[in-house]
Formats: sequence, structure tokens, C-alpha cells
Amino acid sequence: MSILYSDFKKFVVTSISSIERNIRITAYFIINTFFIFSISLKITDYHTQNLLYTAAKNHRPWPGS
Repeated sequence: MSILYSDFKKFVVTSISSIERNIRITAYFIINTFFIFSISLKITDYHTQNLLYTAAKNHRPWPGS
């Protein structure tokens, strides 16, 4: 009986640790995805601001206005 109980205990501990590892990997992946997404948004935002600044700096009114 004690052998079965120790095997069951070992099985439960390994299951819990593998579930914990899977949760950790998933959380790491989600955090990385959001991090990369925010960096790409910042790059896009900077690029847009740069384009708007260049357009405003080089803007000339229509002739005759």
C-alpha cells in the first residue's frame, strides 16, 4: 500500500510541476508577444510622427492662396 501511495505522490508532484512549467512557458510567450507588439507600435508611432513632422515642415501653401 505504501508503495502505491508513494508512486501516486510522485505522479502528482511531477504532474503539478509539468503543469507549472507549461503555465510558465505560456506566460513567457504571452509577455514576449505583448513586448514585441508594443515595440512595433512604438516604431510605427515614431515613423508616423516623423512623416507628419516632415510633411508639416515641407508644407507650402497652394500658389495664389
